[in-house]
Amino acid sequence: MGLTQVSTDGVKNDAITKTKIPANQIEASELADNAVDTNAIANNAVTAGKLASGIQTTINNNADNRVITGSGTANTLNGESSVVIDANSNVGIGTTSPTRPLHITSDEDLTSFTGTTKGAFCISNNDYASGEYSAIDFTYTGSDNPLARIAAKITGGGTLLSFGTSGNYSNGITNEALTINTNGNVGIGTTSPSSALDVNGVVEVNNPSLGTDAKLIVKGNDTNNHDIIALYSNASTRGSFAIRTGTSTSPSFLMGTRGSNETLAFMTDGTERARVTDNGITFNGDTAAANALDDYEEGTFTITEGGGISLTTYVAEYIKIGNMVHIEVGILVASNSNGGGIQFLGLPFTAKNTGDNTGGFHLTSTNSGRNDLFFAIRGGTNIGVGTNQNTAVARSAYSNKQLKFSGSYTAA
Repeated sequence: MGLTQVSTDGVKNDAITKTKIPANQIEASELADNAVDTNAIANNAVTAGKLASGIQTTINNNADNRVITGSGTANTLNGESSVVIDANSNVGIGTTSPTRPLHITSDEDLTSFTGTTKGAFCISNNDYASGEYSAIDFTYTGSDNPLARIAAKITGGGTLLSFGTSGNYSNGITNEALTINTNGNVGIGTTSPSSALDVNGVVEVNNPSLGTDAKLIVKGNDTNNHDIIALYSNASTRGSFAIRTGTSTSPSFLMGTRGSNETLAFMTDGTERARVTDNGITFNGDTAAANALDDYEEGTFTITEGGGISLTTYVAEYIKIGNMVHIEVGILVASNSNGGGIQFLGLPFTAKNTGDNTGGFHLTSTNSGRNDLFFAIRGGTNIGVGTNQNTAVARSAYSNKQLKFSGSYTAA
């Protein structure tokens, strides 16, 4: 019977068993397409050795969790030993034991920060245009909008690095909070820093721990490494502006609060020169309340005669330093024949009430021909006039006379 003389329809079901077919007698070319149903092939019945070349695929370097990649050779794949995905979906690059969703381990031997040597991680923009950003965004499952960002801006003049935050999640990034420009200047609140640190806003420094006790130091570049400015703070000096020399913690110049009562002090060459306290101004480290200068003022006052005699006033001025009052008076006493004792009223400050009258005034000029004594009467604002025998002087003695006197007295 010739080949192909019996069709499959002419073969009784189960008429041909595997014992009736000698080994290696049926070639693949003798089988019609789809003639053998896979359900008819017993498990493990076809081994790799029975498959023709080109049907088999080989995986080199295979192991648990390794990512499989192409090799460039037909039917051959590679298991990448340096890229894994573990059972927790952590991706490891350079490590077989990733502990984070993306865990990169690298030994790139980067010994210089500047230059063209590559780092372990790179983000590249493959469509460069000046002014575009290459960015890393941060978000969360509740919003697909970027909520924070680190981005490099590529320009024709160099690269800027910016850090952004969000004040409203629905609007994405709302603040370009910090920028480092092409010169390395840092801008906070500004995208165009013109200095090494350019801040647009309020700067607050909290709880520093510096051995020098200073909160903020600006160093000079001289050979002695002098401080230019130090905002100084320690147990006895708080909220101060200081200039210091070398590494000493004691300022050579200081202007700021000192002591438990928050007084304001001024120092030069390491020595306190003045201090403003609750009692006034003290000098050279003296903090005694009794020694404090508590007032300084200048002004004019109105002088009158105690008996109602009219006066023409040319000058009536004072200077008060602490409790010392200096006056300058120039007057013309109207014509009169009053024999009562002359007395002038209206000192600008009450005289100190001591056991005797305070201060004395020198008669500098008069056309009366007299040489009387003028003094502040204790506990009041009156000026007494007496002879050198301590007797009163009649008002008529200065009738139509000019007199000028000056001097000092102690105020209460």
